[in-house]
Amino acid sequence: MLNRGFLTAFALVVLVGGCNSGKSDTASSSSPSSADNPGTNPTSSETGSTTPDKGPTTTGSDQAASKISVGFNLGPFKSYAPEIAFVDVFKQARAWIPSTVGNFSEWDSGVTVPVRADGYPTQIPFSSSKGQQEVKTQLLDSFGGHFPVGDYTLFFDGAGEIKLDQDAGKHTVTQSGEKIGIDPKNDTQNDGILLTITKSDAANPIHNIRMIMPGFEGKYEKEPINPDFVKNVAGAKVIRFMDFMEANNYPCDDRSIQTKDGKCVVGWKNRITPEFTPQTSDRGIAVEHIIAIANATKADPWVTLPHPADDDYVRNFAKVVKEKLDPNRKIYVEYSNEVWNGGFYQQEYTVNKGLEQKLDPDQYEGQRKFVAKRSAEIFKIFEDVLGNDRVINVVPAQAGNAYIGKKILQNLDDPALNPSAVKAEALAIAPYFGYKIADDIVKNGEVGSITVDEILNRAEKAVEDESKAWTVANKEFADLHGIPLVAYEGGPHLVANASQGRDDAKLTDKLVQANRNQRMYDIYQKMLRTWYGAGGDLFVVYHLTGVPTKYGSWGVLEYPTQSPQDAPKFRAIIDLMKKGL
Repeated sequence: MLNRGFLTAFALVVLVGGCNSGKSDTASSSSPSSADNPGTNPTSSETGSTTPDKGPTTTGSDQAASKISVGFNLGPFKSYAPEIAFVDVFKQARAWIPSTVGNFSEWDSGVTVPVRADGYPTQIPFSSSKGQQEVKTQLLDSFGGHFPVGDYTLFFDGAGEIKLDQDAGKHTVTQSGEKIGIDPKNDTQNDGILLTITKSDAANPIHNIRMIMPGFEGKYEKEPINPDFVKNVAGAKVIRFMDFMEANNYPCDDRSIQTKDGKCVVGWKNRITPEFTPQTSDRGIAVEHIIAIANATKADPWVTLPHPADDDYVRNFAKVVKEKLDPNRKIYVEYSNEVWNGGFYQQEYTVNKGLEQKLDPDQYEGQRKFVAKRSAEIFKIFEDVLGNDRVINVVPAQAGNAYIGKKILQNLDDPALNPSAVKAEALAIAPYFGYKIADDIVKNGEVGSITVDEILNRAEKAVEDESKAWTVANKEFADLHGIPLVAYEGGPHLVANASQGRDDAKLTDKLVQANRNQRMYDIYQKMLRTWYGAGGDLFVVYHLTGVPTKYGSWGVLEYPTQSPQDAPKFRAIIDLMKKGL
């Protein structure tokens, strides 16, 4: 029942995030790489120079002498993802799944559920071509039962009947405020909680469902964030919300238009509100929830605005940030995510917009001009709303092709593209290491013979061969503009990208073992020391919590309450955060 389809595209993203491979615009002969372009060693007169008055402040040797500056990406906000950030776990429920009343063998009837503006069904049961329908959803599923055990409190508004099953045991609830014992021992399949609305009064339908973790039933409104989550990110400079915001392939308001089409638009009127269910939709969680996390963790939020967002969306988003965000916090602002990455529709969208606006005869140069232009427009709106000193303007770049960051920075110096002369304040790359390892194992016929130790040997070597070289190349252009080089993502890239390797259970097991091996502690620290030693600034790890699968072992934790002793990547980070380099 677990839908893992999103992970296929995600695996491609991380691959091309650090190298010139996959369906990237660097494959075009008109788009030179940093290796073959004569402009990769520019003079200051080529690029112009800007000096930021805000943003990360420690760079180079100063950074190496200090405590390190680290942030965390959050993983996907889905029912099956163990990033349990809220004490109201219903926020992580799936979209409603319709099923025919009395048909116990049917999981999904496929009919359209009539819903209110807040996403709740208008009534249950409802009539359809397949008979009377009820709806169900799942939450806390598919990550091994690693969630708080105990008596959860089920609140809801409206009138009707809710049935609970699986790890919740079997309960029928008609009154708000009932206690429900949740324990993975209740169901041997570890399927989490199955919640079904069997009745919902059309005059007063069930809505505003809350499933509150044990001990928080009296204070969840004032303390909405899971304390275990807060503890895990303690000391982080930044939390990046790219996956929570569903930045990749963000859908158009008009679903008949493809998100890669230049006609695609996203306006504020269709945004996800805090009351809407599900918050796990393809439009991301409400900005209010993002700000609640930032305030509770005392970390600066890093947001990735939808690529088709219009100015009204951007302005209203910024207004919510101004109203809700702790005034002592700054906000990192980025236009979408990996707009250079052909694995995502935002790349094709920005190419199409560059062509539409006739920014350059070459489609990829036109794309980079559009990215600079739209980034500058978004930066200006945020600065107008929040003030210049609270906004960190982030320019996207590709780790394995420094030419991309160079060109976008140059384009920001062009008054025709940036008439307000807003400044870039950070150049961001993703210096993953080891992206070739799994594919080479498959190509060389080593799946059966290679040891976990040998995989780790190759990973350690890749830190020098890949991450360090990419850091040095991109920092050259950041330095020319007087801005820090930051890592928007990073970590070990031990995953097979070729389909035949990805489906090899033996290879997956060895790659997962490598990530869990205690040697990874030293390798992860080497990665961070190499980054800071080469002059990198803020490093935002990808990502905090995630279950290892054939699509990768991205989480530095596998579940929120995992002991650091069993999580070498996480322990490597927190030890360096405490002790410095």
